[in-house]
Amino acid sequence: ARIFELKRVVFCSSSTLYFYVMGGEDHEAKLREEVYPRPTTIYCSTKQACESLGLNYRGLGVDFVAVRFSAVFGPWQGSGGGGGPSNLFREMLEKSLRGEESTFPKQYLEWVYSKDAAQGAVKACHTEGLKSHVFNIGGGKAYEGQEIANIVKRLIPRANVKIVESPKSVGPPPKEFKEPIDLTRSRSEIRYEPAYKMEEAIQDYIKFLESL
Repeated sequence: ARIFELKRVVFCSSSTLYFYVMGGEDHEAKLREEVYPRPTTIYCSTKQACESLGLNYRGLGVDFVAVRFSAVFGPWQGSGGGGGPSNLFREMLEKSLRGEESTFPKQYLEWVYSKDAAQGAVKACHTEGLKSHVFNIGGGKAYEGQEIANIVKRLIPRANVKIVESPKSVGPPPKEFKEPIDLTRSRSEIRYEPAYKMEEAIQDYIKFLESL
């Protein structure tokens, strides 16, 4: 980007930076080993590293912005790709459409529809005069697994979704929040607002899957 003098780079980061962390016990004490929290997974560590490198490159003339997505689900036509939560959601809907039993974790999680994630990234790319360079892009609400299952059952009466405990994490378990990530900065600076409520998003996603 620096060599080709691109106008701006938008990096797709993740809200896992809020959940998969440990440390920070020294709070804001200066020059103490545990003053800052650290990521607890390789995935989360790479997100933080790329954010930091990108922000460093701003000093070399690269206009860098990071968007931190909550768990993304929804239409995706590329080959490969899609994280664990994305594939879990897709598998649940595909099995429900086939009348097969599916599973879904009971934990609270904030989801963002892929079309909302896209519009957030586009706005981060094209909004001029940014004061900030890291933006949360979420769905605006955290849902418990059973809430998602109930919506799916309303839209697909033959759905058989079994709620299960989340698989154990490697290392310290993630922090769980029942509230969504804060969209104040995104709303103010890039005018981001999720366009899809959960039921509307699932309905739109079902139409996409049925068309394949």
